[in-house]
Amino acid sequence: MALNPQKDRPLAERETYSKAFIQVGGMWRHGGLSEMFSFSARLAGIAADLMQTEGTLLHHDQALFKEPGGGHTPWHCDQQYWPLDAESEREAVSCWIPLQATSSEMGPMMFASGSHKGERNEHHGLKISDESEERIWEYVKREGFPVVSKPYELGDVTFHSGWCLHRADGNSTDRYRDAHTMQYVGSKMRWNDSFQGGRFGGGHAMDFMGGPGGSLREAGVPEVFRRGRL
Repeated sequence: MALNPQKDRPLAERETYSKAFIQVGGMWRHGGLSEMFSFSARLAGIAADLMQTEGTLLHHDQALFKEPGGGHTPWHCDQQYWPLDAESEREAVSCWIPLQATSSEMGPMMFASGSHKGERNEHHGLKISDESEERIWEYVKREGFPVVSKPYELGDVTFHSGWCLHRADGNSTDRYRDAHTMQYVGSKMRWNDSFQGGRFGGGHAMDFMGGPGGSLREAGVPEVFRRGRL
């Protein structure tokens, strides 16, 4: 929590996004359990199976802390923030690891099952906000996507497509809801033609200075799994 960018701002003074969670990126560079999670060949291998790729790159990782009394996380999808090549952009998944047993009162992940399939629309491009919460809720109900949410035991892990719409309720308990996440892409992934690089810091893939349309792997983005490699 020493890296908490919100440590001097009370919850009541923050906007919706900052009430939802404390976000700290580049956890793998701090070593220890964070690096073990982010470079886990077992988890990255599951990601490769889901993406149907030969290998897995670590696009980025982060820690997400939902504070006691913290707000809801509005509906959104992750991949709108990633400048990936359109021909292979389906090869992207997120992994979410709760670091404690997570009850319904703590705000576990909630998914609109199947919302990543078919053509994307304007709802997949809404930034995390009060507007995305309202408009995507209406869209999910109108389209009849099953909404999946349940408590998690310690040791449970979830994976979801980069285009899957998801959210979380607020944390109504007196405990932090801690999670470690990894965002994976296939080993042949390329940037889209508008990518300029060098934006985030802390080991994020977008800091590896490949040019527009370039290979993430050739730019040095960490490869954390490859089939046939021990």
